[in-house]
Amino acid sequence: MDFKKSYDFAEAQAFAFRKDLTDIYVSSWGPIDEPYVLEAPGELATKAIRDVSQTGRGGRGGITIFASGNGGYMDGCNYDGYANSEYIITVGAADYLGRKPAYAEFCAATAVVAWSNTNTVWETQYDIATSAIKSSCASEACCSTSFGGTSAAAPMVGGIVALILQIR
Repeated sequence: MDFKKSYDFAEAQAFAFRKDLTDIYVSSWGPIDEPYVLEAPGELATKAIRDVSQTGRGGRGGITIFASGNGGYMDGCNYDGYANSEYIITVGAADYLGRKPAYAEFCAATAVVAWSNTNTVWETQYDIATSAIKSSCASEACCSTSFGGTSAAAPMVGGIVALILQIR
């Protein structure tokens, strides 16, 4: 099996992992941030994403959320076959004033934006805090206060979607 096929298989497994128990899938990764490079999920991953959206959540449809990318003005998620999937909710980012951060990609497929960091040296107090894995924090709570990008915005949307599903 060649690398591309094995990667496609691994993605398919991840996108449909425990669809009997998983309502929301959030992906804070995507194709390389490089202008004018088209990349899409492989055949198996595409089928898995479609299957989850149609049969997940007990037949009501699973929800897949993807970060739009952090390639900034040099890239656009219009070239991203994951972000452009009709079965995926694509999430961009806005800073604390509602502005588009420099890293955020313009994209017609962006369905929603969520708050994230500003990506500026003088406004680091507005970064996102999250749990972190550090070798020096085995006995204490580990936190990172410098997280951001669309990789931070997408999980926030996932949390909001979870709250909406809980209410309904």
